[in-house]
Amino acid sequence: VCIAQNGPGISNFVTGVAAAYWANSPMVAITPEAGTMTKGHGGFQECDQLPMFSTICKEQVHVNNGARMAELTGVAFDAAQRELGPVQLNIPRDFFYGENQFLVPQPNVIERSAGGEKSLQGATEMIRKAKNPVIISGGGVVQSEGGVEAVKALAEQLGCPVASTYLHNDSFPSDHRLWAGPLGYLGSKAAMHAVN
Repeated sequence: VCIAQNGPGISNFVTGVAAAYWANSPMVAITPEAGTMTKGHGGFQECDQLPMFSTICKEQVHVNNGARMAELTGVAFDAAQRELGPVQLNIPRDFFYGENQFLVPQPNVIERSAGGEKSLQGATEMIRKAKNPVIISGGGVVQSEGGVEAVKALAEQLGCPVASTYLHNDSFPSDHRLWAGPLGYLGSKAAMHAVN
C-alpha cells in the first residue's frame, strides 16, 4: 500500500506502479485528489489522476461518496489480490475528514490451484523429455505458499539452473549453486545464456 500527496506526489508514483504492473505484484496505490467542491478549478498542482494510471493498473476505484469509503476500499484490496497487480484507489481530499458509520467488509480470499491432473501430467512429461531444462522463477513462486522451497527442491532434483524474472530476485536463493541470476535488461549473462 502506498499513498502520497495529490499532484506531484501522485505523479511520482507512475513508474513504481508500472513496475508493479509488469511484475504482477499486488498493490493498492491510494491517490488523494482535489476535493469534490474544488476539482476542476485548477487548484494547486491539480491534475486529472485517473488517466495517468489507466494503462498501468489492473483496476481503478474512485470513491464518489464518503459514505462508501470502506466499501470501495475493500473493492480495491480484493481487486489487487484477484488481479495480481496494482489497483488505484482515488479519493477526493474532503473524504479523508469527518465522521461516518462504516461496515468494514471482510477480504475475499482467492484460492488458486496448480492446475488439473491432465495439465500437471503434461508438464511432468515435458520436463522429463527436456534436454536442457531451465526453471524461470518469478512472482507466482513468491506469491504462492511454499513456492520458493518447492522450486528449490525441483531444481535440485533436476540439477538444472534457475533464472529469476525481472523484479523477482526473491524467487530463488541467490546463494544457491543452481541460481543463474536474473533475466532481462541488466540481468545475468549466465541466466540469459541458460534460457537460450
